[in-house]
Amino acid sequence: MPTGATSSGRSSAARRQGDEAAKELVSSYIAEVEFALITLMLTVDPEVVVVGGGVARAGAALLEPLRAAMSRHPLVRAEVRLGDYADDAVVIGAVQRALRHVDTEIHGLA
Repeated sequence: MPTGATSSGRSSAARRQGDEAAKELVSSYIAEVEFALITLMLTVDPEVVVVGGGVARAGAALLEPLRAAMSRHPLVRAEVRLGDYADDAVVIGAVQRALRHVDTEIHGLA
């Protein structure tokens, strides 16, 4: 994932205020996320892609330009949505995986 994820919220705010350097940074960030998502979508062909982290924190300021960029690719059909958990998604996913492991491996539940 792009290295600028931790500062995307600040970048989006500066972009809204007309900062040219911030606009360039956000455009570069969107291009990196776009490339990553297109690679994912062409590999697994999902119906929906949920993004979190920096993109989720920035909200529509990054989501709308990202959706516009993605719409230029005719083979990409997935809907792009913001995740509800932003930075907590990885932790929540890890806990769910651990609980599933306990259920299947320790308790023998399917």
